[in-house]
Amino acid sequence: MKESQMQNDISEEFVKMTPAPRKQRLLKIAFVGMVTFLVVVLATLLWPRYVYSPHKSATFTAAIAKPLVQVEVGQDGFSPKSVQINSGDSVTWINNGTASHEVAADPFPSKATLPGLDSGELSSGQSYQFNFAKPGTYTYHDQLNPLLSGTVVVQ
Repeated sequence: MKESQMQNDISEEFVKMTPAPRKQRLLKIAFVGMVTFLVVVLATLLWPRYVYSPHKSATFTAAIAKPLVQVEVGQDGFSPKSVQINSGDSVTWINNGTASHEVAADPFPSKATLPGLDSGELSSGQSYQFNFAKPGTYTYHDQLNPLLSGTVVVQ
């Protein structure tokens, strides 16, 4: 047999044998992919979404249930001018105006009725949050424009 004939025979055998290993490799890859997919799907469906704890659940529910009270401040003043909340709730003031504002407790300028209620200067887009711990009626004003005022009624 000539050398070129022998090479042709070997090449033909290789070409005939190549699809089988390729097919086996593709089947292995497909099988591994399918098993991985099933594991991910089953883990997603069967894995608990959260760990149940009656104590943590009650606390979590209470935190979600608290209403969010927001007061916007701008060139026209506070909106709404008066809000009503429960003891322990917070109010958030948001400066939606272009000028700076400063939320502060009355009376102007001493802030004596609620010394902790003082936002400092709020630039446009900034906000300030204050927690009202005790029941009462609290009035406040804009320290930079004392004609702008509002009220928080805490039950």
